[in-house]
Amino acid sequence: ESVNLDEIHKGDLVDFGPYGKLYVCDPYYHDNYFWVTDDKDERYNENAPGWSMFKDDAESIIYEDKDDEDEDY
Repeated sequence: ESVNLDEIHKGDLVDFGPYGKLYVCDPYYHDNYFWVTDDKDERYNENAPGWSMFKDDAESIIYEDKDDEDEDY
């Protein structure tokens, strides 16, 4: 059962299985790829240092960014 790719949004932390848990900073980077970063502070920056990740490798959404609203920084 793969994750619904339409539910992955900018800033979400996604489990890419063997590739680890990465933040999607550009869900519209390419038809088949997300642009991802491992830097939480850069998760909204579409130009963040990172790499492209094959969308089909996304296994689950760890948390959606809206869950962060209650956190103190």
